[in-house]
Amino acid sequence: VIEKHFTLDRTLPGPDHAASLEPEELKAMVASIRNIEKAMGNGMKKPSPSESKNIPITRKSIVAVKLIKIGEIFTEGPLDGLVNNAAGNFISRTQDLSHRGFEAIASIVFHGTFYVTHSVGKRWIELEKGGSILSILATWVWTGSAFTVPSAMSKSGINAMTKSLATEWGHAGIRLNAIAPGPFPTEGAWARLSPNQDPNDTSGQGAYSENPMGRVGKMEELGNLATFLMSDGCDYLTGQTIAIDGGEYLTGGTFYRALASMKDEDWDAIKATIKATNEKDKAKRTV
Repeated sequence: VIEKHFTLDRTLPGPDHAASLEPEELKAMVASIRNIEKAMGNGMKKPSPSESKNIPITRKSIVAVKLIKIGEIFTEGPLDGLVNNAAGNFISRTQDLSHRGFEAIASIVFHGTFYVTHSVGKRWIELEKGGSILSILATWVWTGSAFTVPSAMSKSGINAMTKSLATEWGHAGIRLNAIAPGPFPTEGAWARLSPNQDPNDTSGQGAYSENPMGRVGKMEELGNLATFLMSDGCDYLTGQTIAIDGGEYLTGGTFYRALASMKDEDWDAIKATIKATNEKDKAKRTV
């Protein structure tokens, strides 16, 4: 309950008038109270109208290849390696993002990666067993990335985690390294980060034709580096993030230049394309 005296004229005689609000002041106070009530909400957590548009382009998921029973931990032999490759991303002007849109990315890329790393590392320390942890990042950890700010922030945090835990857990025989790939096209990522672009176009018009090597990466190249970093042959290597991008980030990259000049109608078209891609993917799911 808020109590406030009201008067038509504060200069009227009597002690209460001087401490009272005049009509316009009372109106402003009531409006402020109503705004606070709206900000507090009704106690129910649900997307606001401005947040609902981000739901089709973000999702959280974790999939197991077999049934996992409650309390089941490494029952078929100890785990000795972890690859953090969870990702969620889409291009957007940062002013168009909602808080829930940001959290949808950060909860997967940043929070999820730390939670799994923490759980596995803690278990290894309890068992007095070493292991290797590899995280897949992006060259944005060094340059930042306009139009994908939630992902760039989250991956930069995992880069810091990699360096920090490499020193903290090194005594336990736990190694942490990371790979920062450049453009390695996949159907899902390309549809959300480079809509309507052919990643293999090196005719001079393609987005990645200016890469020093004139092409995108091959998955086997990324796999070869990951295999090396996870292998027993480099046990002394830890705390490192290695770029594999054809030298692109050393030139300043092409991602920003491709997006910075776009107009409102271009962004509207991209949103529509990304939404259609997500709806198509959603229709393929069985659960």
